[in-house]
Amino acid sequence: MKKIIALALSTCIIICFSRCNQKTAQELPSSNPDIVKKTIIALNEEIYRSMGNPEKFRTLYEDSVVAALANGEITTSSIAFSHDLWHNYILPHDYTFRLFGKTAILSFLFTAYEIQNKDSIFHSIRGTKTFVFNNGQWKVACAAATEIYNNHFKPIVDKHVKDYASYVGIYQFNAGAVDTVFTKDGKLYDKGGYGDTYDFAVNDNEYMFDGDLTRLSFGRDAKGLVSYYTITNPDGQHCKCPKIK
Repeated sequence: MKKIIALALSTCIIICFSRCNQKTAQELPSSNPDIVKKTIIALNEEIYRSMGNPEKFRTLYEDSVVAALANGEITTSSIAFSHDLWHNYILPHDYTFRLFGKTAILSFLFTAYEIQNKDSIFHSIRGTKTFVFNNGQWKVACAAATEIYNNHFKPIVDKHVKDYASYVGIYQFNAGAVDTVFTKDGKLYDKGGYGDTYDFAVNDNEYMFDGDLTRLSFGRDAKGLVSYYTITNPDGQHCKCPKIK
């Protein structure tokens, strides 16, 4: 009888110890957002430093991670993701952090680059990762990235400065907004929803402005009068905005 009682008591102790350990493993070391933020940022930097080591990289991600890449492709495993990485980069910065229980979201900017012959091509990227706390550690469950296309075009000498006066006017941007084209200090500007924007020539008949890759060109009617401008997106799609004044 004593042996049965002792065995039962030992079994209870083992079960209790196991459950306590399991509970401890599932508990966050800290629920303080500032402390968790430092932990997640440090983990994110460790991820970038391990990009040349696929085995180490995979240990920081859930096996069935969902990753949406900057080129629009998607991978659904840490193994596939670890073989499609940038190896040249500048560490992330400009962090935005949110904590929801055992789920943390981190958004940031980073720069990746590639060297082609003697030229360096830089890619500015916005990354966002979802970290989950599971089995006693933080891992990435979802990652997404989108490339920020900065305008690296340089202004050329515009052959149409004499035509600026004919470009000046108000254009119907869409049903609820107009855009005003004007000149200042001998340069061409437009004023939509983002303040005064300097439009600089990039070829014989197109203009661009900083922070965007769309192109602007002016069109004339049968009488030779400027009657609209065309906005052309980087992918070739375009729309016409009629001149209304």
